[in-house]
Amino acid sequence: MKHLLPILFITVFNFSNTQSNRSHSCNVEFYLLKKVLPNTDSTKEMRKRFNVSSSDLQETAFIKNAEILNYSIIRDTDKSVPGKSYVREVYSFKVPAAVVKRITDLHPPLCCGVQFAVVVNGQICYAGYFWNIISSWGCQWITAFANDTSIDVLEALPPGKSSIQSPGDPLYSQQLFNCMKATNRLTTNW
Repeated sequence: MKHLLPILFITVFNFSNTQSNRSHSCNVEFYLLKKVLPNTDSTKEMRKRFNVSSSDLQETAFIKNAEILNYSIIRDTDKSVPGKSYVREVYSFKVPAAVVKRITDLHPPLCCGVQFAVVVNGQICYAGYFWNIISSWGCQWITAFANDTSIDVLEALPPGKSSIQSPGDPLYSQQLFNCMKATNRLTTNW
């Protein structure tokens, strides 16, 4: 009986600790793809929507959860076209400068970027292109730029030219938002 009490205590402690860690555990990672995937519309033109599955991802994360310091969503009104305005959202992952360097070291082609996927707790939230900041090419799908200490994600280039159909906007991922909020890494201006 004397030996049973410590075993019971350890078992209860481990179970409760596992349960509390599981409820607060959340991993967001960026993965590069093993190969370039074709567009979903079967055209040869690059820079459009593509579908990705877990088997398309490289074995290890390109950007690990611990490297994502914060996630912010900034809404503003774009009035760059005379007589028109629309609400624009910029999604931004704050990361160390070493991560930005890692992205720029990919040397994304000016024409078509480098395909990636954002994965939350092992599930793909959305896929897009790491884009070269000096490229003048447009993109009809999600693009991400490495800037200083952030990865800024837009729905398309130029903004407002997306093939994303609301309400199925992959950037508006409740799973991603909940994960970042649960780990105190979500900031919004709304």
